[in-house]
Amino acid sequence: MTSPAVLAHLPQGARFDVRGNLRVPCHIRLFNRSAAEALKLSLSAARRKTSLAPLAMQQQAMPAVFSQAMGVDAAHGTGLSDCAAMYAKAISNPFGSFDNLPCVPMSPPTPTQRWKTTTRGVFVTGTAGFGFVSIAPFVSAKDTLKLFFTSGTFAGIVPSGPGVGVTGVADGQLPYTAASLGTGIVSRLVAVGVRVRNITQLLNVGGTLNIVQLDDQQTVNNFTFANLNALPDTTVVPQALGAQGDWTVLVWRPMGLSSLDFTPDDGVGANANPTMIVYAVAPSPGVVNSYEYEMVSFFEYQGQTAAVSPPNLVLSDADQVGIDRVLDASQRIPISPTPEEWQRQMAYGLVEAIAHSDSVARTIEDLIGGVVGGVFGGGKKGGGGLGGALGGILKTALSFLAL
Repeated sequence: MTSPAVLAHLPQGARFDVRGNLRVPCHIRLFNRSAAEALKLSLSAARRKTSLAPLAMQQQAMPAVFSQAMGVDAAHGTGLSDCAAMYAKAISNPFGSFDNLPCVPMSPPTPTQRWKTTTRGVFVTGTAGFGFVSIAPFVSAKDTLKLFFTSGTFAGIVPSGPGVGVTGVADGQLPYTAASLGTGIVSRLVAVGVRVRNITQLLNVGGTLNIVQLDDQQTVNNFTFANLNALPDTTVVPQALGAQGDWTVLVWRPMGLSSLDFTPDDGVGANANPTMIVYAVAPSPGVVNSYEYEMVSFFEYQGQTAAVSPPNLVLSDADQVGIDRVLDASQRIPISPTPEEWQRQMAYGLVEAIAHSDSVARTIEDLIGGVVGGVFGGGKKGGGGLGGALGGILKTALSFLAL
C-alpha cells in the first residue's frame, strides 16, 4: 500500500501499477530530466516524513522507480522520450527484453491492448538448393497464415504459399480471429523481426543467407530467388564454417505513415501476403543446409465501437517529434545484418536525425565538427569529431537498444 504522503507528491496523471511501479505520462517524461529529478527528490522527502509506516511498506512504494518502471534513467540521454525510445528498441531489437510492451507513439493518444508473440522453428534447403522463411508482417489474426517455411521436398525457384515442401502457419498466440478483426476490432503493427542461424552439419555448411523486405503492398511470391538477389536492398551473408550459431536478423521497417494505421481501415484490411523473407542458397542443390528461425511480433488492438472493446486497455503515448526521428533512423540497412549492427544503425540514425532537426543540436554539431563526419570518421576542419552531447546520446542509445 502506498502512503498518502507519497501519493500527494505525484504529478497529475501519474499512478502506481499493480506491481508497485510508478507510471508517469509520456509528456511529463519528454526531455525533462530536471522534472524527473525533482519528483525523485520530492518522493524521497515524502517517504522520510512518513515515519508511521513500516520501513518495508515505504520501500515497497517506490521499487526501482527511475531505473526500471519509468525508464527515465534508461531512456534519458537517447534524445527520445521513454515511449519513443521503446518504439525504437522494438523496431531495431525486437528480441530484447521489455519491462513494458511498446506502442506506436502517434498523436493523439488512444487506449490500446498491447500484445507480443514469439514463434520458433526450422527450415531447410530443398532439392533445387533453395529454402526460406517468409513473413506477412501485418497479419494480426490467430487463424490466418502469417509465416511460411520450407522442408527438404521444396523444389521451387520461387517463394510461395503452402504447397509441396512449403508449410504455412498461423500465429496462434495472437488474441483475435479474422472474424473478430472484421467486426469491430482493429489492429496496428508495432514491430516484427525474424532472426535466423545456421545449424547445418559442419561439413555441409556453405552457400549464402539472404534477407530483404519489400514495400508493404507487395509480396515476395512474385519474385524468383534470382530476382530477389538483384534487388538493391537485398543483403547477402556468406555461410562459411564459422557462421554456425551467428544470428542474421531482418527487422520490419515502416515504409510510410500508412504502415502505422489501424486496420481494417475504412473496411480495407491489411496486406496478408509475405513482404519479408530470409532465404538460403545451398552450396549445391544436393547439399542440404538447415536453419533455425525465431520471429517476434508486437501489435496493438482497440475496439471501433463502445460495444466492442478489448480488455486491459492502456492509453498509448504520443511523441510526434520522437516518432519522426525513429522513422528516419529506421530506414538504415546495415551491411552486416547482425543484431548489433541493426542497433548501431538505429543509434547512429537517431543522432543524425536529432542533429538535422533540432536547432540546439545543430549548434552542437557545428561546435564538435559535424555529427555525420564524427560518426563515420573525419569531421569538419577544427572539429572534435563525434563527442560532447551528441556523443553521449550515441553511447546511451546503443546501450538502451541492446538491453
